[in-house]
Amino acid sequence: MKKHISLVLLTLLCAALSSNATALPKSAKSEFAHVNGIRMHYVKMGQGPLLILLHGWPQTWYEWNNIIPVLASKFTVVAPDLRGLGLSEKTQTGYDKQTIANDIAELIKHNGASSAFVVGHDMGGKVAYVLSLLHPELVTKLILVDCMPPGTENMDSAKGGMWHYGFHMAADFPEMLTKNREREYISAQMRKWAHPLKFMEAERKRSDEF
Repeated sequence: MKKHISLVLLTLLCAALSSNATALPKSAKSEFAHVNGIRMHYVKMGQGPLLILLHGWPQTWYEWNNIIPVLASKFTVVAPDLRGLGLSEKTQTGYDKQTIANDIAELIKHNGASSAFVVGHDMGGKVAYVLSLLHPELVTKLILVDCMPPGTENMDSAKGGMWHYGFHMAADFPEMLTKNREREYISAQMRKWAHPLKFMEAERKRSDEF
């Protein structure tokens, strides 16, 4: 068990390393499942205990593209596109963490496992945290990466909180101001927040597919 966890932690350190973007890691499969009333897309690879990788914002499953093949040597790796992102169904409602956590709970069951190792980054970490509270029997081990538990974040930009929290919570304004400029908007944040890490242009272009 400790060896499994060590492998996950070690591999997460490689997340920033880039390679030429490909549609899927070799031998990985792109699949869909109907869970919690939505059609969810996920990438699956490997054999062994089930390991769920939950991406952050504004990423998709592709955040884990370089990590999946390494983890697949020990785990059955499942990296979904969270509700409304990537190739998963974009619903009008259901973006609260409880609902998305229930999406993942059903995805674990869909893959025939009684529980799973769950790794969550950023917003995916919040989903993973809530999943562990709602369905502790489904979580073998929980790993949160660059994430604060829900309710502990500083949402007030006037008191040092990140500006984008309030911006994205303002009804209709983000859509109005970023319409047809989504790539520029997201790319600017990637360049700003990822410093000094660098993203390859091929990987940035990957976002155009979604």
